[in-house]
Amino acid sequence: PSLLAGTPARGPHSARLAMSSDAARHAQLEAKLDSLASLRQEVQRLYESTRAELYAVREEVTRERRARVALGAENARLQEWNR
Repeated sequence: PSLLAGTPARGPHSARLAMSSDAARHAQLEAKLDSLASLRQEVQRLYESTRAELYAVREEVTRERRARVALGAENARLQEWNR
């Protein structure tokens, strides 16, 4: 019997259940950590991919702006030449 009233006695069976529960909880937490690690890697890949796309679009916009400026300058020269 337990020394504290209302507290069940803890025998070897109770200790095994506690260890089994701890092991199950540990396994559950490990699975969650693995899942979080996978999600973090996926988010990192998406970030890197999106960042690369952003830089590619920025370079394209820069090239188009330069081409537009060059065409505008050529157009101005041609208009001056036609006068």
